[in-house]
Amino acid sequence: MKIKSLLLITILTIFCGCSSSYVQVFETRTENKNIKNEESYVYENDSIKITYNFWEDNGKMSFVVYNKLKKPLYIDWKKSSYISNTVKINYWEDITTTNSVEARQTIIDNKKFNNGFNIRKYYVANSIGVSSSASSKPEKITFIPPNSNYFRTQFKLLPIKELKIKNYNSIVIPNLNNKEKMENALEKNLSKNESPLVFRNFITMSYNENFTTEFYVDNEFYVSKVTKLKSNQFEAIKRKENSAFFEKGEDGKLMKINNYKSEKSFYIIIKQ
Repeated sequence: MKIKSLLLITILTIFCGCSSSYVQVFETRTENKNIKNEESYVYENDSIKITYNFWEDNGKMSFVVYNKLKKPLYIDWKKSSYISNTVKINYWEDITTTNSVEARQTIIDNKKFNNGFNIRKYYVANSIGVSSSASSKPEKITFIPPNSNYFRTQFKLLPIKELKIKNYNSIVIPNLNNKEKMENALEKNLSKNESPLVFRNFITMSYNENFTTEFYVDNEFYVSKVTKLKSNQFEAIKRKENSAFFEKGEDGKLMKINNYKSEKSFYIIIKQ
């Protein structure tokens, strides 16, 4: 019996992580009245539907463009940008085909506190590294057939190790496997002016390939809340009810609990 107990403790330590490991969860908001605020952010008009998903370590500008029309739709990536705190980052670069080009993102910290809240603004800049291998040229114009989807994922939202925040508020949250057991965590609510990250997705489109019918979409979001908690408060292996044993899904894999997972949020795993 003691051997089984020791084995269970070992498994819990491996899967749930040590108590000194932390995660920051970033919730976002939008003030764009044309964006539906449901399980995910959805921008929609008579021609297109754009659905966003930011959920990833450090966040990711991922979105799906659905062409609702019975005719083709075109996107000009040279005239489209991801904008991080007013800094324009190109979706498309005119890359030579003789060398492979690696686009990198660099975070610039302006080291200025905002409105006395000690929240730093972070900016993303592009850099390019060249290696000796060959590479194909990226697509400048994307063709989307009628009634079909195009998926794009490219830029990290906040590629830093941790967002330094002072004056967190203490909160109490339930244990993931025992709602009657309460635990301590930290939280900071932010207005748009206080937010460390305001980001936009600007896309130029057209109903024809020569772009004489050009129009654009400009969707803006910002970080509205930061929650800092232990890794085993962020995600845990689901246990069977009134049991120390773990629950498995139909695929035989251990089931996990995560109350923070949302396509409108993202997170940073703080590595010690």
